[in-house]
Amino acid sequence: MPVKKYDLVFSYTTLEHVKPKDIQEVADKLKKCGKKLLLIEPVEFESRYYCHSHSYKDLFHVIEERKLRDKIIYLIDLEK
Repeated sequence: MPVKKYDLVFSYTTLEHVKPKDIQEVADKLKKCGKKLLLIEPVEFESRYYCHSHSYKDLFHVIEERKLRDKIIYLIDLEK
C-alpha cells in the first residue's frame, strides 16, 4: 500500500472484472489509496463470465455522476 493517499485515483472499466464476492475488499483498498476516485464503468447489465455489474453507490460516497451512452462516470469521495 502507498505511504500517502493520492489526490485522485482513476479507474476505467476495471472494477467490472472484480467478482462480487471481492468487490467490498477492493473498495476498501481504494479508500486507503486515495482521496477522490474518478470511476468510469458500465452498469446495469447482466453479469456474465468475467464481467460484473456492481452497485457503486452502495460501495462509495458518490459526489457526482454523468451518464454516457454505455457507461457512467462517477466522481467519488473516498474519505467519506
